Amino acid sequence: MNKRRLIPIIALLSTLALASCEKIIDFNGTPTNPLAVVISEPVEGRLWNIYVGKSRFFLSNDSVPDVDDAKLQIAVNGKQIANATTYTNSGIYSTNIVPKPGDILNLTAEVPGCGIATATCQMPLRPKWSNASIRRDTTQRRTSTWTDSNGKMHARYSVTGTASVTFELNDPASEANYYMLYMLIRNSDGNWQYVWSTVEDNMLFDIDATGNILGDSDNKKHEGIKIYFSDDRINGRSHPITASINMNYEYTDTHPSTSVRAVVCGVSRDLYLYLKTKEAAQDQDNWTSIFSEPVQVHSNINGGIGVLGGTSQSIIEF
Repeated sequence: MNKRRLIPIIALLSTLALASCEKIIDFNGTPTNPLAVVISEPVEGRLWNIYVGKSRFFLSNDSVPDVDDAKLQIAVNGKQIANATTYTNSGIYSTNIVPKPGDILNLTAEVPGCGIATATCQMPLRPKWSNASIRRDTTQRRTSTWTDSNGKMHARYSVTGTASVTFELNDPASEANYYMLYMLIRNSDGNWQYVWSTVEDNMLFDIDATGNILGDSDNKKHEGIKIYFSDDRINGRSHPITASINMNYEYTDTHPSTSVRAVVCGVSRDLYLYLKTKEAAQDQDNWTSIFSEPVQVHSNINGGIGVLGGTSQSIIEF
């Protein structure tokens, strides 16, 4: 027989043999009851929003179902706030409360089919900084020109290069503090946009800087849209921090100034642990992490899962 004719026959027989070895095993166990999912990250100076949903069974491919009929009770500094929440959409409840640094927030959510979930957090204080400076290393070129209705000539420019922002973080003594840093650039349209930043620091990111939650202790460089760190190694001291960003943007002579912001946030401990463990859990989707230990995402919701944790921010603008 012709060898070329044998190849598809052998392939077909192999497929049939493998298919005959398959065995479908039905799951006969009882699915667990859903838990209330409450996620809320209040930011000082902004209206407080709360997400409420229900957990799903681990074999389900459905997304977490939103809850639109939860009963929420809110207290600020021990004082109950009546009629404070309004359901908007997609599981989001808006409030009329604008938290301030130092406020103690209490949340109770009664979720049908899940019972009652409670949580408490204290809004962190704004981080203190000093001696901020910026160094720009950029080049620009004119990319186009146009004439306005008054006959005046204008030009558009393209800028490429890098910038480094340096400041001293003044960490309070005798208390554990947790921080988040991110960078913004205001483009020629006047809108602020997040940019990727890099921080290299042998002290901030040493072995205990993340509470031994995740990460390579030999990695002194952290990068991303948002960078998290604690004061494990700098407690009570002023510590210089330098964040580097790429400066790739366009501007026109009608909007010539492009500003840079470094936003330094104080983060409550529960939110810090939630964000770090969530980041680690999401990283397990990477094929290089398939043999890593499973990550339990931190939660401070009693009677449910999720997080209630606050952020206060200081803005350094150039």
